[in-house]
Amino acid sequence: MKKLALLLASSFISLQLFSAIEVSTQAQLNSYINQGKVTVVKFYANWCGPCKTLNKTYIQLENKFGGEAINFIAVNIDNASALKKKYGAHRIPLVLFFKNGQIIHRVLGNSPADLTKLITRYSGR
Repeated sequence: MKKLALLLASSFISLQLFSAIEVSTQAQLNSYINQGKVTVVKFYANWCGPCKTLNKTYIQLENKFGGEAINFIAVNIDNASALKKKYGAHRIPLVLFFKNGQIIHRVLGNSPADLTKLITRYSGR
């Protein structure tokens, strides 16, 4: 019983604090990208290996920088074909940075160093 309790306790320690808000329509996305602060939008698919790898970094960055300075949003391209088409997310993972509704930066592929650098810069830290 003690082993089970320890196993459960250790599992809770590794839980993610934040999980990016999932959107699937332009109206939902607009409610975040037009807020006047930087919004980071990750386009991904559950079947995409590089997307799964990038997710760990994305969650770490969200835990560190998410909140008042930066929004973190996720778009599953399999559930949001109109967004996939509009933003050209045919190659994933794709991360777009928005400010005042405009794309200010684009990162294609699994590039944790680039994401970290950009998010640090845009957060003002």
